[in-house]
Amino acid sequence: MRVRLLTNNMLNGYSLKMCQDYWQPFNYPNQHPFSLEWHIKHICRHYDVTSEELITRLSMVKAYDSYIRCDTCGKMYELNNPCKLPKQDDFMSWQCDDCKIFKQKGVINLHSFLVNIEDDDCPF
Repeated sequence: MRVRLLTNNMLNGYSLKMCQDYWQPFNYPNQHPFSLEWHIKHICRHYDVTSEELITRLSMVKAYDSYIRCDTCGKMYELNNPCKLPKQDDFMSWQCDDCKIFKQKGVINLHSFLVNIEDDDCPF
């Protein structure tokens, strides 16, 4: 399975199943093009909940694509729309925002630094 869910312990089994169904939409044969709005209406109708109730439960879940990982730290790519899963090929060298920010702070690669340092330049 491509989508991995991180859930809050406050979700009961019924709510968890609803969230799983939201994040793993089926291809409905009569629905072209497949839209998020239509999918939300279908989930709400199937589980007999309002869109507000669905959104409240979905706020207790984060979805990640297990096929797309940060090249630096290995964190999975966080998803925001179950109807438009990103293509893995578009993220061959993806880097998460945390790693981008960390690298932009001027952090150096220790190995590269130590290779270029002279013996008498090292303070320790």
